Amino acid sequence: MKRRSKTVLLILGIVVASVLAFILVPVVVFPGDFGLLKTYSRGPISTSFPAAWSEVCARGPVIGVASTNNEIPSQLPSMGPPSGVNLTKAYSAIIATPGFMTATAGGRTWVTIYWGLQDDSGPGYAYEYVIGQFTILSRSASGYQFLGVIQGDYNLQTGNATSDSDPGVMCG
Repeated sequence: MKRRSKTVLLILGIVVASVLAFILVPVVVFPGDFGLLKTYSRGPISTSFPAAWSEVCARGPVIGVASTNNEIPSQLPSMGPPSGVNLTKAYSAIIATPGFMTATAGGRTWVTIYWGLQDDSGPGYAYEYVIGQFTILSRSASGYQFLGVIQGDYNLQTGNATSDSDPGVMCG
């Protein structure tokens, strides 16, 4: 009976140690793999994705994880009172655009990397836009492959949304 108790305790200890190691040890993300088994949140705010996906024009290696950079709260005082920023509504409108659906066709996925505000005005019009940027990814058996970045715009006055359809990387 004592031998069986030791075996049960040993197995229990291995299981507990394995679970703790899985929870506490960060996942190593290898270039080209981008966390094969991890699913990143697709929503207005994405979290814990490889920082390299949001720093596509970085001049050196980018390591670690990132979350969506939401600059809207810091931009509101200088932009004046907007007609009502509802990030969930803007996000839903952008991802429903034909351009966004084209960019994510064929099983592609995305993470939201940026939110901001932008004014556009001219003779007889003045609009305020919520600007979202999205990293487009292709998932395969070997992991996630970075395809590029698209931008979507949501007009706060009209409720109209547009989006790029071709993921690309434009670095100056």
